Amino acid sequence: MSRGFGALQLKVLDALKRRGLSDRYNTHEIRGLIPDWVGYEPQLRWIWARWRWYTVDLLDLVEPGAPRSERVSLHRAVRSLHQDYPLDIAVRCPYGHRFGAYENEYGDFVGGFDLSELSTVDPRWPSRQGRSLWFRLPPPLDQHVPVDDQMAELEFLEEGGPEEFRDFTEALDRPQAWQSSVGRYIRWLFCGPLPPTPIPKHMIFPVSG
Repeated sequence: MSRGFGALQLKVLDALKRRGLSDRYNTHEIRGLIPDWVGYEPQLRWIWARWRWYTVDLLDLVEPGAPRSERVSLHRAVRSLHQDYPLDIAVRCPYGHRFGAYENEYGDFVGGFDLSELSTVDPRWPSRQGRSLWFRLPPPLDQHVPVDDQMAELEFLEEGGPEEFRDFTEALDRPQAWQSSVGRYIRWLFCGPLPPTPIPKHMIFPVSG
């Protein structure tokens, strides 16, 4: 008889569920990137990220510089979950290496941007496009990915390439492009919210009793 999930497995599941319930992006600054099917609130439109792909770093399960043994233990927990729970896993980046590229008349893929750029704006993104363990809660089988979800928005950008997105991919000054409202939004689509900045130890004062 199964003894249930272990502590690390429950930690992974809890993090995935909490992120899915809370992770959303206010898109009022980037209307041109949002398709018509996203929300109809008069003031705000939201994109949710319920089914985003994660690594243990992107899900903030490990601290920067954590020992390899900690990641190995979490990877084992993820693989074990995959055997007993509806959890999608992939051993390579589940997104196209060059996102938003299109095929020209010569059969070459041009445009878009290299996903390795994400590591320059979010240190949690894998700096190399080799093997890495990715995982997510799968979208419901009885319906399409919700139309206001991050996965559907990525598909829209990949296939539609609105003008604001093409301007971002074609910008020569890449650091400035990533600091733009479009760049910040695209970083969120792939990486999620940045973790809170820790307070330096010298600024933490003990609370007197």
